[in-house]
Amino acid sequence: GSNEIIEDGLNGTIIPVKNTEALIKAMEDCLKNSSNFLNSNEKYRDLISKKYNQNFVWSQQLKEYEKFK
Repeated sequence: GSNEIIEDGLNGTIIPVKNTEALIKAMEDCLKNSSNFLNSNEKYRDLISKKYNQNFVWSQQLKEYEKFK
């Protein structure tokens, strides 16, 4: 899910559930610093592709399955 991809302060903001003040602050920050978000798409793509590389995911799954042996 998105909580696994988003790293608070690095590539996004995680907002606590039902926290209106945090949502307002995050939206204001996004509007004030929009250039930071627009110029970072490639960085985010790299982060996601490294973190969710198919071989990496499969090797991690295999490690978990091997614990059941």
